[in-house]
Amino acid sequence: MKEEFLNEARYQKNEKNLTRVAIILLVVGLVGGLALIVTGGIIAVSGGKKSEYSKEIKSEKKKLEERYQELVDKGVTYDFFTEYTDGEKYELKIIHEVLDPSVNSCVFTEYKNSEYTSNYCDLINKQNMKYNTGMAKSFLGGTVLTLIGIALITTLPMIGGILLLIAKRRHITAFTTQQVLPVAQEGIVKMAPTAGVVAREISKGIVEGKNEADDPQDTQEGSQEDKKDI
Repeated sequence: MKEEFLNEARYQKNEKNLTRVAIILLVVGLVGGLALIVTGGIIAVSGGKKSEYSKEIKSEKKKLEERYQELVDKGVTYDFFTEYTDGEKYELKIIHEVLDPSVNSCVFTEYKNSEYTSNYCDLINKQNMKYNTGMAKSFLGGTVLTLIGIALITTLPMIGGILLLIAKRRHITAFTTQQVLPVAQEGIVKMAPTAGVVAREISKGIVEGKNEADDPQDTQEGSQEDKKDI
């Protein structure tokens, strides 16, 4: 026996499959897209790490602090205008400025090349370069994930919604019909008496016209009256 292409069992099966695919797209789009957006945002602002050179930097910083204290104990004072030729006074100046947390003096050649602070500045600059590189990579990676998440959250739910509408088209049509049909029926019921009256009046007019046409006496009387008028 040849299998019918259009039958209720096939329709129910197709509806379930289409509904399942639509729900999967909706969930993946919303949950997956939101997760990617949040993850991308966290990665973008997390930046690089400064831990690789931390121990070495602490060690060099401690040496500079100890040397600075030795100079202070000797009576050496800080002078911003001290020159390289001033010996220990210049050494105290350059150590003081390198250890100042408000300014990154290690970016300047004088501090990078100084015999007193070159090791410390070399470690600081390496750490900052690694940190900046990590920041750039994190920002780029986070931005890409965020864009993918936005694409998922805007496209997949839309596709899933369209498929769900297609799958539930029969139910939507039935619901619409159930909402409209009672109103139409009520209108027909209310219009029925009026339509009946109109039909009766039309029928009455037709019958009366026919009767007048079939009565010869009325026709003759009408002719005589016309002659008298002449």
